[in-house]
Amino acid sequence: MKNMIHLEGNLGKAPTLTTIEGDKQVTKFNIAVNKSWTKNGIKSTRTDWFSIEIWGRLAVPASRLKKGDAVIVQGELRTGEYEKDGVKHYTTTVNASYLRKLDFSIFKSAGEDGADSESEIEEGESVPF
Repeated sequence: MKNMIHLEGNLGKAPTLTTIEGDKQVTKFNIAVNKSWTKNGIKSTRTDWFSIEIWGRLAVPASRLKKGDAVIVQGELRTGEYEKDGVKHYTTTVNASYLRKLDFSIFKSAGEDGADSESEIEEGESVPF
């Protein structure tokens, strides 16, 4: 059995990079994953929020992400608990081992001068993913 989660979503705010014990780095951020569906002609959307932690060599590059960036995150789902004011709270966090920023610039339209941009997909070309 393997504990693995794959998420595709957008950052809710800028990530925070923290250094712990002098040399360990961790970047933390939240992503929103949206799901839309139509039932009986009524369109609905649900947004789930996930807390992400990235440790080690990926922490610094991950800290350069910005609010709204689309990303793919893969990692291990971790649960925890803590007590505050006599009330027990439970947490769920994704300890990410893979992060990819999605770049949708290939879908941009022609440039202001009317010329095609280099990243635009030409008719008949396949999408590179």
